[in-house]
Amino acid sequence: MGVLTPKNRQYPVNKSNGEQAEDDSRPARMNRQVKQMRVRKVVTRSGKRFRGKFPSLKLNRMVHWESMLERDAILHFEYHPLVLSYQEQPSIEIYYDKHGEQRRYFPDFRLTFRDGEDLYVEVKPSRVLATKVVRDKLQAVAKRFEEQGRRFRVMTEDDIRRQPLLTNLQRLHVSSKRAAQKMSCAELAKTLSGGPLWKLANLAAQLLGVQHVLRLVQSSHLQIDLEKPLSNDSDVWSTRAHGGPHGSFRI
Repeated sequence: MGVLTPKNRQYPVNKSNGEQAEDDSRPARMNRQVKQMRVRKVVTRSGKRFRGKFPSLKLNRMVHWESMLERDAILHFEYHPLVLSYQEQPSIEIYYDKHGEQRRYFPDFRLTFRDGEDLYVEVKPSRVLATKVVRDKLQAVAKRFEEQGRRFRVMTEDDIRRQPLLTNLQRLHVSSKRAAQKMSCAELAKTLSGGPLWKLANLAAQLLGVQHVLRLVQSSHLQIDLEKPLSNDSDVWSTRAHGGPHGSFRI
């Protein structure tokens, strides 16, 4: 239910981006090295919706979120080893509704992977996605992205809050923030000995705390299977053992 593109792909294949899309099969591009900015400001009218900012170590800036589900989704983007960067509300997209009328759409996020490919993401609760109006809209959006050769998917709470992944990501976030205040990742990585495979308990004893192990997982120096419950017997391995970062969990 989470993916509206005809084929269920975990990672994007074609790359493109646009700060503003025109009525054309090819999206307009923006220079990411010049600026990273939202094309739509966060709505600040009163209401019950939660809004806030996430302190991203990966991006070295605050990331705006507009719901608790978006906040949890950001943990996936922040700590996935293959996600190089991500941008909230990255572009204005044009799609056509069932009557052929031109409509505007703002994706929630664009993920850029280490291979340079992009994935556009919409975050929606499953109860909202189940409504016909929303589902018809997102199906039309997905069709337009496919026509342009770009990847698009919808993430619901079933994808974002699945366990034990979310708990592990939350633990990773808290631990990595605490460890970052004490020692840089580069300095911490130099203290590693043995390997390239360790048990979590043994490595935690070597680095003087589980938080330091998780800090190196966050920085992609180490990897661990975050889809499984973390325990003293969890395997931790050096990124170099696999020739570089690889997907330790599914987005």
